Amino acid sequence: MFSFELLGKADRARAGEWMTPHGSIQTPSFVAVGTQGTVKSLSVEDLREIGNQVIIANAYHLHLQPGEELIEGMGGLHRFMGWQGPLITDSGGFQIFSLGAGKEHGVGKIAPIFPVEQDRGGHLSWKTGKPLVKVDDDGVEFVSYLDGSPHRFTPEGVIEIEKRLGADVILVLDECTSPLHDYHY
Repeated sequence: MFSFELLGKADRARAGEWMTPHGSIQTPSFVAVGTQGTVKSLSVEDLREIGNQVIIANAYHLHLQPGEELIEGMGGLHRFMGWQGPLITDSGGFQIFSLGAGKEHGVGKIAPIFPVEQDRGGHLSWKTGKPLVKVDDDGVEFVSYLDGSPHRFTPEGVIEIEKRLGADVILVLDECTSPLHDYHY
């Protein structure tokens, strides 16, 4: 079902082919981002035409809307998206940061890393605010940015969501920490 074949190597770089149940991925590979089950501004036909091999979607966003139950009921994420190539789902770990410490500290992936830095080039600045997540030793409690409803994510629970979505490759729940957290965090 899954395999990887090394096709070439030069110094510390390598090229290979990763076989998945929905096709192979030549590596290294560009991975199209379809966070909410669609790649913005490109159709599935466009993606095929440009030679895209794999899409990554986000379990957190798909859980909130439209929900893994609906996607599973439609035959899985491949059918929901109309994409029959390899699919990866991310766990929502970045949202732990962006809706938690990132919001609290006023840092993000687009804004200057440290809020005290002067904007030097038209970057968007993130507003600080009350975090929408609470992390504990067993997982994370999210408050939906859509409707304020609570959602509990644990490593095991996220794997179940991703399995129900039907991705070929599922990523475990992780936490991206803030650059402003101390060593002991």
